[in-house]
Amino acid sequence: MRIRVATDCIARIEAANQEFHRWHLGWEQHLDGLTEHVESLRRIATQKINAIPGWIDADDRRIDEVRRRLETSERWNAMDMYLAQFPVAASGLSLINPHRAGQLAGRGLLTAAHIDARSVSKGGLLPAEYQALMKWRLDLEDEFEYNPSPDLEQQAEQVVLEEFRRRQRAAVVQAIDAIKEVDMARRRAATEAATLEQEFMQIYPKLEQAWADWSAIEKGLV
Repeated sequence: MRIRVATDCIARIEAANQEFHRWHLGWEQHLDGLTEHVESLRRIATQKINAIPGWIDADDRRIDEVRRRLETSERWNAMDMYLAQFPVAASGLSLINPHRAGQLAGRGLLTAAHIDARSVSKGGLLPAEYQALMKWRLDLEDEFEYNPSPDLEQQAEQVVLEEFRRRQRAAVVQAIDAIKEVDMARRRAATEAATLEQEFMQIYPKLEQAWADWSAIEKGLV
């Protein structure tokens, strides 16, 4: 009887030990995985936070680039407005008499602003007419004086500032999303750790009871 009890007790101790070691190994692997996952997300969140741009007088090169672009656009618009003041009918070219000027006007070639490389097909210009009108336009362009707006620099800075704000807002949103993901991962890790702890609390009493029974056997109480 005593031998059978002892054998049964040893079997329960071995079974409980095996169950405990399986749990412990799973716990360590799972906990390590959770910890690494959270740490990986935390590193990403830190990178996102550090990636939020700061306004350090913006990028002077970018401001200069935008200013030149605005100046080019303004210059061409100003030139078009200037050339639009000169009707083809008043060009004084011998090839363009009033009748011919009327024909060209009917095809959309009303002023010097409408004379360009597309005019040949659009207005049905003859090569000699096109060359004469282009020379007339180029002569007018030579007389054109461009006076840039005094606030082009401020306009460029405003454009770059808006670009910066859009980038910053996008970076902040990404950082916040990354922080939320870290928090969710930590919550999941805490929940799963609690589940593993409950599993341990089911295993431990079996192991404790088996050892208590073995201790009783050794003391001759069973």
